[in-house]
Amino acid sequence: MKRFESCTGGAGLGGCGRVAVACWLLSGMVSTAVWSASAPTSINFDIPAQPLSASLNSVALQANVQMVFEPGSVTGVTAPPVSGSMTIDAALRALLTGTRLSYVRNSDGTVVVRPAVSAQRVSTPRRAVPTAGAAPAPTISKQEFTEGPWTLRAGVVFRDPRNNDDLRLGNSWSTEVGAEYSFSRHVSAELAFGLPNDHSLRQWNAAPGGSLAWIDAISVASQFLTFKYRFLPAGHMRPYLGAGISRTELRDQGSTSVALKRNNFAPVAQAGFDLTLGEHWLFNADLKYSQIRPSVRLSGLPAGKMHADPLFIGFSIGYRFGSYSDAPAAPVPVVPVPQAPPVLTPTQPPPTPPAPPPADSDHDGVKDPDDRCPGTLAGLRVDSEGCEVEAAVLTGVSFETDSAKLTEESAETLDAVVLALLQRSGTKAQIHGYTDDRGLDSYNQQLSERRAAAVAQYLRQHGVAAEVLSSQGHGESQPIAPNSTAEGRAQNRRVTVQFSRAVMK
Repeated sequence: MKRFESCTGGAGLGGCGRVAVACWLLSGMVSTAVWSASAPTSINFDIPAQPLSASLNSVALQANVQMVFEPGSVTGVTAPPVSGSMTIDAALRALLTGTRLSYVRNSDGTVVVRPAVSAQRVSTPRRAVPTAGAAPAPTISKQEFTEGPWTLRAGVVFRDPRNNDDLRLGNSWSTEVGAEYSFSRHVSAELAFGLPNDHSLRQWNAAPGGSLAWIDAISVASQFLTFKYRFLPAGHMRPYLGAGISRTELRDQGSTSVALKRNNFAPVAQAGFDLTLGEHWLFNADLKYSQIRPSVRLSGLPAGKMHADPLFIGFSIGYRFGSYSDAPAAPVPVVPVPQAPPVLTPTQPPPTPPAPPPADSDHDGVKDPDDRCPGTLAGLRVDSEGCEVEAAVLTGVSFETDSAKLTEESAETLDAVVLALLQRSGTKAQIHGYTDDRGLDSYNQQLSERRAAAVAQYLRQHGVAAEVLSSQGHGESQPIAPNSTAEGRAQNRRVTVQFSRAVMK
């Protein structure tokens, strides 16, 4: 709408008030301008009651996964029987229930059983850079909310006719309820019902000193079917535009002097926004424009068509259906399983202890004397000289929602990167940021650049020379998993570090 004609008084919300409400609604919109997870595979387990170590080995064999645990942590523990078709996670939960053990999965699929970690966060002083060989602390899994396709709304709507002839329909408040179904993150359909309410019907007297003469009270009820396009489906405020069709039912309440066409169909234009109040709840402000042009007869004589083209200004509270799922936990380094010492008999002389093998401080499979790249981050593939052949996904690094501010939990992983760079003279590092596909492409590109720069800034603040660091954002352009699932989007929201070839120690 380009402009409003003038601010005129009237019943209910005045002309200036209507202008203010409509401008506020549109300015709020302009200023901000399925769950489809794959089902886990079930396996037919047949494990009798036996020592826990034997049961864990049975799970590993029957599920064809690598299992790592320390024998001392399961000594003396008897596991219950597990049988039937279930997922690996269900089998492990059944075996570990009642023990002081938990498990996590590494990025390579290895299952690590270890003492349970408390989920309660303890406030501790800021740590210094970790010493060589220190492993990052495990991360507790969190619940992620996935929006469903259905949203229900209820609220009020102000019907403001824009009369432009002698027959004038008054304005009025009404109650409106609606249901919305989302076909995708951007496109949805909404069906809204306005409950009947009374409007005054007046006629303009064109005589000198003309005035409005009251004729009758008209009951009006409107219904709308619109299709909407949301611009920022992942934001807290989600503006949209829509178009569709309206049906308006008018009743003359039994008057003998007024007769009019009862059902009127017309196109409708729509604009508004949803403001997220929580994972399920939202506030909606909505503006619709349509037409009401019924044929009218007064005292049996044709009086032409009434041109009442109203604005519908609505405010409502909505409930968005959805579900929760476990977000993937950060992997932990594989713990080497110690070997039991040989048993000696009284007649055997003690064996000569072998020379200790060279140490492998960063546990990458290359001994320290041959390792040109010390401090390798856990889980990365390396070449024969111990140098990475892939970029490291910093799985412990996270940010506040729609922000480049690092969370406190990110310190463990980033300190390990600091240590690796300080151990490698002449090594450079490139920081890369990525997002999922929710939101506009330009916004995701800027967000990924700011997040990569925030990681580089952290490394500089903790002792890494600025000239060895660079950062780059890639937005949503390089996904490593489908964006159609919560787990896939979590994998795509990542920051990686790529080390250059280190100089010889």
